Amino acid sequence: MVKLLGCLTALVVFASEALAITGSLSMNLLLTPIEMPPLAEKTEFKLDFETNLKLEAFISELALSGDLGLGITGIEFMVLNFAATLGAIELKSEFVFATPL
Repeated sequence: MVKLLGCLTALVVFASEALAITGSLSMNLLLTPIEMPPLAEKTEFKLDFETNLKLEAFISELALSGDLGLGITGIEFMVLNFAATLGAIELKSEFVFATPL
């Protein structure tokens, strides 16, 4: 067990030195007035909160990226991308998870 933990620790240290991680986080708060009759004495608003998290990780010829969208109701979508180059061959895959409309 101790040897396994030692190997995992060495792998994490090696991967953290070779791993390049970049990303961005954007947050939007939207306040939109709802159309009311012309003689209405009040104005109602629709509130929407959007968050988008993008992460990219690169290890030599392997690229991993993810895009996560969050709203008031929770996770709205998630996109996972994988790309690898093996000599002259380039492999790409994209997985999209979203709530149905």
